[in-house]
Amino acid sequence: MWPHSFELTNIIYQLDYGVGSKFQNIEQFRTAFRGTDDSFLISGLMPRYLYALIHLNENRTKYRLRICPILPKESEQQKSNPLDTKEETIGPWSEIVTVVTKDIQTIDSQTPLCAIVTMQGRETIVDFEKAGRISAKNEYEFGKVAWEIRIPQQIAHQTPVDSSSFIKIGVTNKVGKTYNIFGSLINYALNTESMIIKVFLDLEKRTMTIINGNNKDGEVFNNLPNGPLYPAFQNKTSKDSFSPLKLHIKFDLPYILNEAKE
Repeated sequence: MWPHSFELTNIIYQLDYGVGSKFQNIEQFRTAFRGTDDSFLISGLMPRYLYALIHLNENRTKYRLRICPILPKESEQQKSNPLDTKEETIGPWSEIVTVVTKDIQTIDSQTPLCAIVTMQGRETIVDFEKAGRISAKNEYEFGKVAWEIRIPQQIAHQTPVDSSSFIKIGVTNKVGKTYNIFGSLINYALNTESMIIKVFLDLEKRTMTIINGNNKDGEVFNNLPNGPLYPAFQNKTSKDSFSPLKLHIKFDLPYILNEAKE
């Protein structure tokens, strides 16, 4: 996001990014955005840990960003001949800003030991051994993010008498020793087969939509707490329940809320 001149309604912005590579001693950039909006979210940047595997001498991904204003201007020749291209007045480039990407999202190892966490490809597998809550390691501070939770068919699905198998899915700001989780409370035992839950978090509007099974409209949460937020999960299974709980989680998915509702 950058300051916008409201006096110039037709101003165009060009946002470039690079990784510091040079050709013939000239730093190389790629254009990520060119338009009239005063903000843009760059997607597809390489996570820090993956960059470290490719570039063994680096432990993080550094991107260099710059932006310049462009003012379109129709020349007299272009007015007489609409097929001619527009002339442009290109302003100065901003100072280059360096940003660093974070690691791929995972479960925070500092949260209470109520579950065993393993990785299987891009999936995070959580095996709850008892009731308790866990949260993700990396905070989300801006933009739009999404993640998906698959609860495979378990004992609770095959035992109609067990109607006390609850899980709470949402986000937390990790305030306090026993932090609150804002989200949906789901009785997964009421489903007779595996289920998929999708979470869509819009940090600019401070809203979250959780889509559970056949509820295509989802449950919408407004006025989320300020500050960074973390994906969070709470196994609220009662002590009398004999149903274990396993989650298959995919973090950092594309934010495609409209398609998820169809």
